[in-house]
Amino acid sequence: LQTYVNENGGRYENLALDSEARQLLADYSLILAGARPESMTQPGERIAFWLNAYTAIVLKSLVALVEEIGPDALVSYDDFAIFTKHRHRVAGFEITLEELEHLVLRGHAEYPDVQDTPGAIVKVLLQQHRLLFPTGRFDPRINFALSFGARGFPPMPLEPTRPARWK
Repeated sequence: LQTYVNENGGRYENLALDSEARQLLADYSLILAGARPESMTQPGERIAFWLNAYTAIVLKSLVALVEEIGPDALVSYDDFAIFTKHRHRVAGFEITLEELEHLVLRGHAEYPDVQDTPGAIVKVLLQQHRLLFPTGRFDPRINFALSFGARGFPPMPLEPTRPARWK
């Protein structure tokens, strides 16, 4: 991340040209697909897992967008499809970034972009959310951890999220 992302934004076109970095993202995606956060012993571990998965998928999606459209690509291309239409395999689920963000991390099933998610999927993703917050008390820092990269928001994190941060 530190090679291609800084406090001023990302150089995703350079990342898209770096075959080794793209391979690392692909390898990490395989790890994310097979991980089982429910087997992690602490909620902080699960929160770190899902936040790191979210960041990796955003990064991978931005690279794919640059590869498809070119260096002037905008996230709004195709009505924000990288968030709402593209599915990713994470922890045995095929989910969109919106489902990961709003169902797993925020526990917000009423969010408009997840209204079309089938009820059975909503149910299991909300179970994942409850594993993050077993007391039922949502941690508002999640909102800040997810809101990166847009104008007026913090930049993309330059390091992975660590479980100790979520105690």
